[in-house]
Amino acid sequence: MSSVGLDAGPAAAVAAPALAAAGALTRGEPTLAEGVSWHAFGAPVEGRARFVVKSASAGNYIMTSALGVDILACLDGTRDIAGLCAHLSAQHGKPIPAARICAFLDTCLANGMIEADSWGNGEVVAADAGARREKLGIYSKVHNADRLLDLILEYRRLWLNPVTKGLAAALCLLGLVNFFLIPKGGGLIAPLKQMDMSYTDIFLLAVPMVFVIELALHELGHALACRLMGARPKGFGVGLLFGVLPIVFTETTDSYTIPSRAKRAFVSFAGPMVNLMSFGLVMSLYWMVDRDGLAAKLLLAYSALPLASFLVSMNPFYLRMDGYWILADWLERPNLRRDAMRYLKSFFKRAAPGTAPVQRDRKEKLTLSLYLLVAIAWTLTFVSYVTIEGLRTMYSIMQTFFAESFYL
Repeated sequence: MSSVGLDAGPAAAVAAPALAAAGALTRGEPTLAEGVSWHAFGAPVEGRARFVVKSASAGNYIMTSALGVDILACLDGTRDIAGLCAHLSAQHGKPIPAARICAFLDTCLANGMIEADSWGNGEVVAADAGARREKLGIYSKVHNADRLLDLILEYRRLWLNPVTKGLAAALCLLGLVNFFLIPKGGGLIAPLKQMDMSYTDIFLLAVPMVFVIELALHELGHALACRLMGARPKGFGVGLLFGVLPIVFTETTDSYTIPSRAKRAFVSFAGPMVNLMSFGLVMSLYWMVDRDGLAAKLLLAYSALPLASFLVSMNPFYLRMDGYWILADWLERPNLRRDAMRYLKSFFKRAAPGTAPVQRDRKEKLTLSLYLLVAIAWTLTFVSYVTIEGLRTMYSIMQTFFAESFYL
């Protein structure tokens, strides 16, 4: 979601002749598009109220200040940029820079919030939908899934009732307990650890194919939670993370229209919750079967996939995935990582001459510091563990392979 700052600065409003010389007056009289709405988002930050603006037709969202909302409210098609400057300056009791208003209107035009023929030179640069996702892969377009979700929700009493809620809570608890009871040969590298150079290794090839179904259920969890909390997901898509790993994704940006931060955070947690339930179920079955049989081998190998998916998606830093959005929604800071990185850089880089350093209160400093500490520690621990365990397991497999070859 785009974030647009529009706080009026000390610069004087540009006079009408200057605007005409710059070509601003020839850009038309902007008119608000049909179906555009806005609402307050969370508590004010640094004393400034924040609002989410939604374009129902384009399905785009931006976050702006009270000034941005005031601009949108007076886009009735009767004022050009000079008229907007005069009106807003009188409304706020101080000059409003015309350049700031023009930049905001250009952003609104790109996101389908202004009638295309009422502003600009006729060329509309559409907002990049992919900019709302990480640029670390190849993604398809989003396909509408309203009919599928409507069908599933029609039978919600069958899968969303006190019994199923209790079962889901029990499976999540089992998943957390088994996280500390992982047996030898299990963990994040379990598929490799279960390879013993026998014919049973062939069955391990089916494990990733089964996991594709769980990936789909992970995203379905997000979409259903979004609908249950009162928002509408745009649909589903597929892609290749890092250009290699097949993934399924869902577009739930509409969750920003949910007033409750707890409900927004739950939409982000619904996907990892599916993985945690799956891990709890698989490990419970593992403890019930013969530990030396093929079933135990396959269950232990598969357990690594929901466990890895849970830990990766809950990572609050490296990728802006579920864990990041849970924190961002709970703290009501959509640009949490960007703010944290700027805060970190401020320790090592002096502010430019004539530029006042960003003022942060004690609570904000503590929040950003804790986020950086947890996020970086989580990422480094996960990457280090997978790398070390992977190398050890590969070395053990190679030893077994060469020992058997030599023996033969």
